[in-house]
Amino acid sequence: MITTFQIPFMMWLQHAVLSVVSPSVVVFIARFIPWIFLGGLIIILAVDMLRAVITRKYKIFQLSFWEIVFTLTVALLFQWVFKMLIPEPRPFLEGITPLYYYGWNESFPSGHTLVFTALAVMLHDRHKHIGVLAVIVAFMIGIARMVVGIHYPLDIAVGALLGLLIGHTVVRIVRKHYKK
Repeated sequence: MITTFQIPFMMWLQHAVLSVVSPSVVVFIARFIPWIFLGGLIIILAVDMLRAVITRKYKIFQLSFWEIVFTLTVALLFQWVFKMLIPEPRPFLEGITPLYYYGWNESFPSGHTLVFTALAVMLHDRHKHIGVLAVIVAFMIGIARMVVGIHYPLDIAVGALLGLLIGHTVVRIVRKHYKK
């Protein structure tokens, strides 16, 4: 891949962010916020299920459930295919010092950024206020994974773009199916 401009940018970003934020905070965002995000998604699904039971409008829960399942499935499938087609080594294998190590597999595109952006876009379509927060969190996850030294900027950008497209497309397809 094009690492000529990416490494100096990563080093600048790492220095800029770590001059105002503790490295442990950035590592926490990169490693643990994705799990908190998934926990929030389960809570949203549970609330939709409860609302469906109370109002006896089961399509609400079904729609929410299938949007999450299909968004997650398609996003994971896309990131796996891209990683197989474009085997890009992680930055710490190219000389960047990471704040923590994360696997030795390919870095392109960022699977975390792709999946969480897709889920955030899907959430934004269903729950606007929560979705805005989810988009911000997905952005923070991507930036944090670049700052800790386990993804290049292009990994994050392509992951976010694919996530945006997947989230939007899956929601449209599922909603179209449930309008019938």
